[in-house]
Amino acid sequence: MRWMYWLPTDIRQTLRNRVDKTIGYELDKNRWGALAPGSLDKIKHFYVTDFRALNLVTGIIRYSLKGTNTKVYYRGQERDYPLIPSLYRSAKSGDDAAIAEQKLSEILSCLKPYFDPMGTDDEREALCQHYGLHTRWLDIVDHIQTALWFAYDRTYVDDMREQRFDEDVGYIYVIAVPDDETKVKAIDLREKPSQFLRPHTQQAFAMRTANPSKELGKLSAYQVATLIIPRPLLKIWSNYDNIPAKYMYPNNVTDAGLRFWEQAVERVTATGLDIKSI
Repeated sequence: MRWMYWLPTDIRQTLRNRVDKTIGYELDKNRWGALAPGSLDKIKHFYVTDFRALNLVTGIIRYSLKGTNTKVYYRGQERDYPLIPSLYRSAKSGDDAAIAEQKLSEILSCLKPYFDPMGTDDEREALCQHYGLHTRWLDIVDHIQTALWFAYDRTYVDDMREQRFDEDVGYIYVIAVPDDETKVKAIDLREKPSQFLRPHTQQAFAMRTANPSKELGKLSAYQVATLIIPRPLLKIWSNYDNIPAKYMYPNNVTDAGLRFWEQAVERVTATGLDIKSI
């Protein structure tokens, strides 16, 4: 799918020029960072070493998108992985995706009476994603300091993995989402009851394309830029020392939503369905 495909050609070109040239120029001029070598694709990568640069970069992108009914979101990652919802990350073909989608459909149907039964199907699936199910939705936020937190946090990272060059940095993805559900859907999970505490503490949104099967869920068309930030700065800027993982992932004593989820998983498992199979 073409990068920023929903924008008129002139606006897309203006955005591309500003991402390619203006951001790099401003970062270099202010000594707040630089364009990363090897940014050969349409998704430019920028090193950022000053907190003010975050506002500069996102300000340039927001201004370029003014009047296009497009919202800007963020995603923090500890690795520079492609934007692909968890359901499709192991899929190598359309057949693989179809099998995963069928399993997901069966699990969601079984979950419905026990988890967010008053929500819409989309809301329930997005909320399940947030509590750990592999789905067609991708977790995003509209709050950049929350994205910084997730770029730093490694609570659920396997320490046995191979050491790589990006052990010392984290990544913030700047994502543009058009206000057009025929192309892509975005849900604000903070509109769910506060009994579901986790999405509220994590400032959670979720997004997926209108037809995720078509390109195995890939969302790179919506990714405007990637910011590479040293981990020591991520720790400071995200206020990680004062917002530990137990706050962002509240336990089942304080988060009724987690209790609902655990009980729902037990009921689904009792039917013979394996939630971990997708």
